[in-house]
Amino acid sequence: GTAYVTAAYASEKLVANLGLSGFGSLNRRWDKYNYLGDDVWSDTAGGLGASLKGGLLWKPSAGHSLYVNGGWYSRLPYPSVWFSSGNNEITGGVRNEQNILGELGYRYVWSRGGVELTGYAAYWKNKTMMSNPYKQADAIGTTKYMVTGLDAFHCGVELDAFWNITDWMKLSAYASVGDWRWKNDVQAVIYDDYSHVEVGKVNVYSDGLPVGDAPQTQVGASMDFDIPYGFRLNADWQFNDRMYADFDPVTRTDPSDRSPSYRIPSYHLLGATLSWSGRSASWDGLGLTVFVAGSNLLNTMYIERGKDGAAHDLASFRGYWGFGRNFSFGLRLEL
Repeated sequence: GTAYVTAAYASEKLVANLGLSGFGSLNRRWDKYNYLGDDVWSDTAGGLGASLKGGLLWKPSAGHSLYVNGGWYSRLPYPSVWFSSGNNEITGGVRNEQNILGELGYRYVWSRGGVELTGYAAYWKNKTMMSNPYKQADAIGTTKYMVTGLDAFHCGVELDAFWNITDWMKLSAYASVGDWRWKNDVQAVIYDDYSHVEVGKVNVYSDGLPVGDAPQTQVGASMDFDIPYGFRLNADWQFNDRMYADFDPVTRTDPSDRSPSYRIPSYHLLGATLSWSGRSASWDGLGLTVFVAGSNLLNTMYIERGKDGAAHDLASFRGYWGFGRNFSFGLRLEL
């Protein structure tokens, strides 16, 4: 359940928004496989959370805007965290995740285009992660783990721009450069996957490691062309760099191993879409759009995502190649 209240103010020079919310959840687990009678239902686990967010935009002169936004969240755990052992026992010591976020930006818009520059920072505190199955080196059988108390800090700058070069041609571009890192060493609880009993704890040394599974540098551009007789052409380019392999924090049990996870090689992607749209005058204005889209037109060989290995190199990395050159066709009707 959630309750919220919002407030807003707007004038010619100033726009302000404020929001406050409170929420709560109750969680019970039902397990007829491992329990009998009244024990099939767990006790109730629940918690309360809240959020506060606001923003201010100032227009000093025509076309110019300065803005600042911020927020604080106390997010409730997912149900899997309340029952991390996999049975009806409620996990002890569960805490909300605390998030503090802020951004500062400038926007300028003129008759045929615009540009926007934003700087942001986000502090994620007490993040909880549930594992995929994890095999202990000194035990027989499969185990799983729960990592709690992880902190991360994300900061960066983003740039967006567009320019209507002519009435039929538009150029758009964007760039993003960030620095996202885990900020502490924590401990993980290990559970036996068969008995669901806590079998131990392991230290996780993740302080200073880059956050994986997303490019921390990204640049892109696109061109849109309105062609006569209902045709439209879009071409887009994207460059991804500084993307690190995702990793299970529990694999970081060696205090002397502070090496970043495997850094996936940078790559470029080029795509294009050609479409035609028309509307029937005799079929009650029925609209028709036909398109053909091509992705990775240069047939670039690249790694899309994956998991880091013990040696943090390509030989121990396990992941997925991106698709090669491919095309799709489509038809859309508008009634």
